Amino acid sequence: MTREPLTYLASPYSHPDSAVVESRVVQTCYVAGVMLARGELVLSPIVHSHPIALATPNTRTDWQAWERLDRRLLSSCDSLAVLMLPGWRESHGVTMEIAIARDLRMPIRYVDEEGREQRRPLLPLSPEAKAARRPPPPDQLIERGPGEDDDKPCDRPEWPRNGGCNGCTAECPNP
Repeated sequence: MTREPLTYLASPYSHPDSAVVESRVVQTCYVAGVMLARGELVLSPIVHSHPIALATPNTRTDWQAWERLDRRLLSSCDSLAVLMLPGWRESHGVTMEIAIARDLRMPIRYVDEEGREQRRPLLPLSPEAKAARRPPPPDQLIERGPGEDDDKPCDRPEWPRNGGCNGCTAECPNP
């Protein structure tokens, strides 16, 4: 029997206004239901954890309280869907879930409040990410003549490519 893919649905949760939290939970439940109705297998930590937080007095609801469980759940999934509710970009939990999915080399997609897939939004780069995108200093560049190794995949780990180099971007140090 083939294992069906499982999608982790990330969404913002915490907010000082309890009405915002409730709205986020309801919207997340709705989108999880839409995805299930389409035939997708979906797992939402918010849908799972919110009733536990309500039923258990003094339960913390921040990322640190749920990180261990969320990491385990995410590592069991095959892809990540980010629900783009207001506040998703500022959500520490969503930010961490995206980072974990990237570490796991997991496909990431973005969905709107109706569960429709959206184009990948442009996210602001952290200073570390900006530094990692800078080309290496000129003394570290590999000299290549025109046509030399044109169909050889790029062997520079700091310049990963889909399908090889061949000058696929203007930033590439190996055109």
